[in-house]
Amino acid sequence: MPALPRLAWVAFAGGEPSVVTVFHGTSVETGPDWLVEGVWDGPFETKRFDRADHFFGSGIVCDSDRVWFVPSVALTDRLLCAES
Repeated sequence: MPALPRLAWVAFAGGEPSVVTVFHGTSVETGPDWLVEGVWDGPFETKRFDRADHFFGSGIVCDSDRVWFVPSVALTDRLLCAES
């Protein structure tokens, strides 16, 4: 979504089970079951930033029947969540 900042993403979850709708900027890396804007201490090919000891950025990992929203390990960064 070119209107968003390059590394921004917004996810909507909770409607249909197992469906997450995501809008993201042009520099967010995506795959069929993951999304990330960040760096971590592991090989990029594995896409397992959610299990890294050192992850800076944010992302989403879909694992079986669960969706994991992954924040940075930095104490000054956070993910925001809103319910309607």
